[in-house]
Amino acid sequence: MRIPFLIVMSSMASVALTLRCYHCGGQKVTFDQWMLSEGETCRLKRAKCLPNAHSCIVAQIRGSQNFSISGCSHDHFLGCDSHHIPFDALVKRCQCVGDYCNLQWYKVPKSSLAQYENALAMTNGIVRLSTSLAVTSQPPCCRDMLGSTTCNRLLRSNKNYFAERCNTEAEFRLIQCCTTCNKQDNVIAYDRIASSLVNEQCFDRYGPEFCGRYVNSTDVWAPMHWSCEGQNPHIAFRSCRKSCGFCDFERVHYSLDNALAACVVDREAWKERTRRPDFGPYPKGGSAFVVDRK
Repeated sequence: MRIPFLIVMSSMASVALTLRCYHCGGQKVTFDQWMLSEGETCRLKRAKCLPNAHSCIVAQIRGSQNFSISGCSHDHFLGCDSHHIPFDALVKRCQCVGDYCNLQWYKVPKSSLAQYENALAMTNGIVRLSTSLAVTSQPPCCRDMLGSTTCNRLLRSNKNYFAERCNTEAEFRLIQCCTTCNKQDNVIAYDRIASSLVNEQCFDRYGPEFCGRYVNSTDVWAPMHWSCEGQNPHIAFRSCRKSCGFCDFERVHYSLDNALAACVVDREAWKERTRRPDFGPYPKGGSAFVVDRK
């Protein structure tokens, strides 16, 4: 059954297709993942992808419980793999360019799917299948990343210029001297100006290729010690602002309270993110293959 799929994929590799990611409705699990529950049938709906997404991801899980999950990805990789998750349900995942996922992998279930509790899915690592979806849900941590001494020296050297930078430069206002900016009378309040500064200055400093590796935790970022979340603003916000999702104002709400809360490191989440997985990318006794783009 896989040979025709390979032929179709190879013949279509040179065709430029508009990115279309679909989901089947159901409960929203993360920013662009949905889970079907008991009694729901698959009705394809357009899923919202991030502006710089390059591919879609579809996973079909078959085991004692059945459900389908799909979403969008920044990943440039074209190929498929299979592996086992802890409770021995076979996961088939395909990351592909353009419309291939929708055409080849997303099949409408013929019957209702068994109920599958969200908590159980989380504990069994289903959601972690798509690490490329790890965009931020917080504004960057608001503190003086340059150091309070440095920020106060800049303030004393020229108060008007300091205030101008607080009111016009997103990076300076939100991460470099955020605390000191908040204390000045001639500086616009954080809640009034933060989102507009980010909107005006939404970009990836080091480009999509570098930021794709950072967001997807690949290459030198594979250990996942750093994330897109707000507690790592010196890398995430400064270097990969757009790819990390800081410009998604439906997901990230810019308020001073949220920015201060982002400074609190969730140690358990950090341990979970850096934990060595219990299963590898390829199955024992299973099969995996990659389709070359060329």
